[in-house]
Amino acid sequence: MAVLLLLTAGIALAEDTEDTQMNVKATVYYHYNDFSTDKLPIEKMLDRINELRLPENAWYWNEQDTEKVYLTDLAPLTYDYGLEEVAMQRAAECAVFYSHTRPNGTIWHTAYPKKTGFRGENISAGQLTIENVFKAWAEEDKKYSGQGHRRNMLSTNFTHVGVGCVQAGRHLFWVQAFASYNSDTTERVKKSGPADIVLSVSILNQGGLTDAALVSRNVTINEGETSNVPAIQGKTGYWKDSVITIIDPNWKSGDETIASIEAGKLTANKGGKTTLTVSDLKLNVNDELISQDIVVNLHSFCKEHTPFKSIVSPTQEATGSQQEMCSVCELALGDKLDIPALKDMHVLTIPAKAETIDEESFTGIAADAVILPDTVKSIGTKAFAGSSKLMYVQLPEGVTVAEDAFENCADTVVMDYRKSE
Repeated sequence: MAVLLLLTAGIALAEDTEDTQMNVKATVYYHYNDFSTDKLPIEKMLDRINELRLPENAWYWNEQDTEKVYLTDLAPLTYDYGLEEVAMQRAAECAVFYSHTRPNGTIWHTAYPKKTGFRGENISAGQLTIENVFKAWAEEDKKYSGQGHRRNMLSTNFTHVGVGCVQAGRHLFWVQAFASYNSDTTERVKKSGPADIVLSVSILNQGGLTDAALVSRNVTINEGETSNVPAIQGKTGYWKDSVITIIDPNWKSGDETIASIEAGKLTANKGGKTTLTVSDLKLNVNDELISQDIVVNLHSFCKEHTPFKSIVSPTQEATGSQQEMCSVCELALGDKLDIPALKDMHVLTIPAKAETIDEESFTGIAADAVILPDTVKSIGTKAFAGSSKLMYVQLPEGVTVAEDAFENCADTVVMDYRKSE
């Protein structure tokens, strides 16, 4: 069972030198009939390695580069799916941080299971085919100092091999994992794919993440629902163009009664608004340590709830505003409307003690605003109709207003009901 991994990898930079474990989302594709044969791509690689180990092909230069050293007693390597898992893990890590040092700062062989005897690793990046990457590792045109990959494939110390291939961005990352041990997991079970898997890549503060950004800045979730926490995306890798997604950064909720986070999942507990923050993780972007916030809006547009208009009354000097709000969540619905200061408007002030505004009393007036005293109890039909500039009316609480009292006024007329003092 050979696999090609299409990877969206995860990388994070710790604020100090402690490891930060992140998840890597990958899709596995099982390939058949490769190169017009019935062999899988990785089986093709195994064939190439064992062909190299034949007596007529098994040579490398001596340390002085004066003669070729031939090996005549090499046994063929056995393909091992435990080592394939190691190779896939290391290929994913190389997509994030291309080195024999793992992204968590440890040496490559810590990825291997214990008691595997001798271990070896070949890595490569960029080749698009088995044939090309094998040719690069075979190093026939190099001298001793440049034949380390070749000597790994020809080593008498190894009995098993696994191969991994990961795609990140536009590039493939390849790994051969060698070992000497008795485990044999070579049974080939054909599967139909693709299938999702998750790998983990542990990163220290050396990952080289650039151009980090939230995949989605606003997340909407309904009360009682659960979703994945927001992801952060950036670029990293050998060519600095592999797109990497941090699937579950260590978000913290500003108000856990509204939304709580556990095991990479966001749960909406009640209507409201809170802010998610990567509180103990900072991303190294353009040499600046930054933290990223995200706002979680619960009950987007609150269609099940009754909206109300929140009004800030303008004063002589200060502007006011009107904002439609949800009566339960108290979240803003739609855009806020600004109201000019009274000194910037043409204001009609109705004299005190007036109790009724008769029908058609002020039709077509040129005022921007009307202020009514607390004594007014009713406003008649078409009282201010056709006043095309009228945008703000200050009303006493409890006044009765005819349905057409303000028809054909400004597009939006702010009705500001004041409580009686």
